Amino acid sequence: MWNEGEQNISTQTLFWTVYNILQNLPLLVDQKMGSTPLLEETAAISVSLSRADGTIKGVPHYFVIEKHAHRAGRRLSRLVQAQQTKQVVTSQPRQHYCPHCGSICDLEISQQKMTSIDGEMTLPNLVSHCRKCHCGFFPSA
Repeated sequence: MWNEGEQNISTQTLFWTVYNILQNLPLLVDQKMGSTPLLEETAAISVSLSRADGTIKGVPHYFVIEKHAHRAGRRLSRLVQAQQTKQVVTSQPRQHYCPHCGSICDLEISQQKMTSIDGEMTLPNLVSHCRKCHCGFFPSA
């Protein structure tokens, strides 16, 4: 469990903590209980970090607490979206028929900037450029 007195946490430690949490995302929310110990620990880390980095100081107005929580939720949402998209993209075949001439084309993974309801992010995407008809295309997953 997160020790609230411990305020010196590196960005790398935070990254790996969030990464491990995302790997266990199905364990985070139990529909009957509402939350799990892993989700509670995530919230405790967020609170400690917001105090340590000065985002929240002293006795803040509830609006500040709520705003910080929504910001953290949007960041988590973007991370989940990126992980889900990466899993879909990497599980696809690496060749696809050109929609214009029917030739078999190799697919590559590129990075595409996107804006979701939770903000801007960069997501992996499959792209191809047909060597025969010179058509560029994005096959659907």
